Amino acid sequence: MISAILTALQKQTADAGKITPKDEGPKKTTPPIRKTGEVKKQPNYLIWVLAILGIAIIILIVFLIIKKRKENENIGSLRKYLIENMRKGYTAQQLRDALLRYGYNPKQVDNAIRSISP
Repeated sequence: MISAILTALQKQTADAGKITPKDEGPKKTTPPIRKTGEVKKQPNYLIWVLAILGIAIIILIVFLIIKKRKENENIGSLRKYLIENMRKGYTAQQLRDALLRYGYNPKQVDNAIRSISP
């Protein structure tokens, strides 16, 4: 038992004089060598941002075109309604008030009245 303790102490004193990797200082590492023709690909976020922005603009343009067509259809049907009822003897103001009571857009009603007024 005593001999085991003595050998352990001798080993510790022998190891105490050695330099450990911690004492060597910072290690210099070289970057890994690439094969000829191998290119490191970096993500290109600019292309993705531009693509998403382009899609958003296209969706906005389509939405505005559809909205404008619907508006024109509404004005067309309002014009037809106004012409028919003016022939029956109603005034533009009476028809305007009736349409506004039923929830029509005042701007559209006024545009339709302007388009049929001489």
